[in-house]
Amino acid sequence: MSELRIDPEACVGHGRCFDIAPDLFADDEEGFGTVTVPRPEVRQLADARLAARSCPEQAVLLTEGKPDDSVRHSATHPVR
Repeated sequence: MSELRIDPEACVGHGRCFDIAPDLFADDEEGFGTVTVPRPEVRQLADARLAARSCPEQAVLLTEGKPDDSVRHSATHPVR
């Protein structure tokens, strides 16, 4: 099972996550990203990966598989 979350300490509100995947993310009243679908379906994983890779602060965290497989995805560490 996959899990999607945002590290609130790392997020500075660029908004790329909710621009890329509005079905998975939204912005809060201060403009910071929030996860609206913490357990994305298989059909949503490509968007979740793209949002995670696109976050300049690497604040979007996508865990795929077992809970201890958490990977901080970034553009410099592409997901296959």
